Amino acid sequence: PITITTFAGSSTSSNSFTVLADNGAPAITSFSPGAGVTNAWVVLAGTNFVSVSGVGFNGLSAVFTVDSPGQITAQVPAGATDGLLTVTNNYGVGTSANAFIIATNAVSPVSISQVFGGGGLSGAPYQNDFVELYNHSGSTVDMSTWSLQYASSAGTSWSMLNLSGSIAPGHYFLIQLSGGSTGSALPTPDLTSSSINLSSTKGKVALVSAQTVISAGTSSPIGLSTLQDFVGYGSADAYEGSGPAPTVSATVADLRAAAGAQDTDDNAADFTAGTPNPRNSTYGSAGAPIPVVTTSAAGNVTTNSVTLNGSLNPNSLPTTAQFEYGQTTNYGTVLVLPGSFIGTSVQAVSTNLTGLAAATTYHFRLTATNSAGFAAGADQTFTTAAVNTGGGTGGSNYSGLLAGWDLNGQTGYGASPLAPTTNAPGVAIVGLSRGAGLATAGTAASRCWGGNAWATTTSGGITSNKFMTFSLTVTNGGTLSLTSLPQFDHKRSSSGPTNGLLQAQVGGGTFIDLATFTFSSSGSSLGPVDLSTVSALQNIPAGTTVTFRMVGYNAGGTGGNWYVFDLANSTALDLSVAGTMAYGTGAVAPAIAVQPADTNTFVGKNAGFTVAASGTPPLTYQWRRDGASLTDNATFAGTTNPVLSILAAGTNLNGGYSVVVSNLSGSLTSRVAGLTVVPLPQLFFSPTNSGFFIGANGGAISNTVVLQMATNLMPPIGWRSVQTNSIDALGQIRFAPTNAGSAGYYRLWLP
Repeated sequence: PITITTFAGSSTSSNSFTVLADNGAPAITSFSPGAGVTNAWVVLAGTNFVSVSGVGFNGLSAVFTVDSPGQITAQVPAGATDGLLTVTNNYGVGTSANAFIIATNAVSPVSISQVFGGGGLSGAPYQNDFVELYNHSGSTVDMSTWSLQYASSAGTSWSMLNLSGSIAPGHYFLIQLSGGSTGSALPTPDLTSSSINLSSTKGKVALVSAQTVISAGTSSPIGLSTLQDFVGYGSADAYEGSGPAPTVSATVADLRAAAGAQDTDDNAADFTAGTPNPRNSTYGSAGAPIPVVTTSAAGNVTTNSVTLNGSLNPNSLPTTAQFEYGQTTNYGTVLVLPGSFIGTSVQAVSTNLTGLAAATTYHFRLTATNSAGFAAGADQTFTTAAVNTGGGTGGSNYSGLLAGWDLNGQTGYGASPLAPTTNAPGVAIVGLSRGAGLATAGTAASRCWGGNAWATTTSGGITSNKFMTFSLTVTNGGTLSLTSLPQFDHKRSSSGPTNGLLQAQVGGGTFIDLATFTFSSSGSSLGPVDLSTVSALQNIPAGTTVTFRMVGYNAGGTGGNWYVFDLANSTALDLSVAGTMAYGTGAVAPAIAVQPADTNTFVGKNAGFTVAASGTPPLTYQWRRDGASLTDNATFAGTTNPVLSILAAGTNLNGGYSVVVSNLSGSLTSRVAGLTVVPLPQLFFSPTNSGFFIGANGGAISNTVVLQMATNLMPPIGWRSVQTNSIDALGQIRFAPTNAGSAGYYRLWLP
């Protein structure tokens, strides 16, 4: 809320004012699902979704609802084509990194979202085969005239099951088929039949909007006017698109991408093999419960950074999540996690937080929101470590990871620079960056960061800026020695660069070669690169930047992509650098050169305090009033800066103000400076035997008070000063007119 204060009182707005990031323009970080048909609903996640005037699907305006400053729900408009999504507000336009896919079978609102044929077999998790349907349209679909039909992988004779009931928009429909005795019962099916017995490895399933069996002798029903969807799996002789869906088994199902919404008429592209996950009509945008959220213990706690951990179950709905943290259970700061979560399994989440105060207890919790509602995990706390004052000359105060990147969940080619996932305190990082000569044309692989248009030689790549870099600088006075690159996982496309050269540069010096390696199209790891024997990378003074450069090349051509790659498909780091930081005599604890001074002011006037400090950067500041830490609000600004501003001071703000100045070598508290706020002075007239006095009450403070006089009030008024801050024993400014020439108009002026 916004509060306006005048001498007559205060008034607070009924709505909240939202502070936007960067220049205020919206940014789309993700959307889910990634594909859909006309009238399907899509959830966009991002930032600055405030005063939104439009959402576009490849340039076509859509109906939308702003759920929060970080989430929008939009409906796919009629006539939309494959392309990027846009969000427009008063400050600019945000564009998605990836294209939203319009399902090519737009006349079919329902798709086959999952196929499992191993029910009841040895090791099977469920007793029955099943086929799952998903309604990715915006309307309820009546299934009473539809049928599900099945043939063997090379068969031309079809078994038919007549369907019944309906599927609500965004919901699933579970069909239980034949089975055995091994495994658990399925969730309550929406339809049950033993007339179809799916193969556990290969077969053909057709969804038809009629209850007439496909003609005998038909190997492929593609082209049938009533065919709504078709899946050939395993070694089936018929399928949609470039190839069949993957082979399944007693423990593996075929699952359609984007939680069942992606339908590009290509079985090979739309399906992946995975753990069976049967969903019935209770799952979906209106039927699933709110997310289940757990706040876990924090990890990697340092003097000024921490990793916040938690987990959530989206309960099948696109879900956004965020960590809230602060020094009380009111929290006050929100960190929105990138992307949207989907599925019915528990998913671990974490984020790294920096810029904290040393030796301070913080509260945090994980919260999540889907279309069914909001959920919050329990409150957790952590306490940052006390500042390390150093280990003497050459003493090693830190040894371990300096920076690392985890690309699990990364989509597209990635931002440039891409910030690290983890970052040691006291180290400034410039993230993964593409050279100016690299491009990001075409579609990138998943779980990767990289680019294309690489060179045919290393020298050509260097001169044409076709390389990737990242750099680090110690900012807290420590001496840096690099020990290794513990992890460097990489991958290329089939036509991408086959070889690479890894180099490093200290300051503005010459790049030195560290390692050469060969890239694999299936992904591989460079393995730990020992840097401890590279003399140039040892005992590097604070403030010196070390830059790593990777030059990819292929003598056969410049096509294809190269990436840093999530080889393990896990949340482990995929690229990391390790070293030590030693704090010796070069690390200087804070010292205060100019202390905050006592300040006096009148009610309604602005006031403030200033401190000047020195010491090894970065220095942090925390202003306090009567010993309690302050935070920025409508009254105080700059509570963590060298200058504290107090806006429209009142007498309730009188007290003692001090500031704690800290760095990694120590902390120091300033003197306590007093703030005195007094009411505004009032003009008065006092008759005496010899005439009268004109003056001001309440002038006995250091602020300048000027008594001025004018002979008339005709513009331009000629005010002249007759008395300035001459305080008598009564705390008053007194002016005694001595002759008739003193008649006129008087005012008090507070410069």
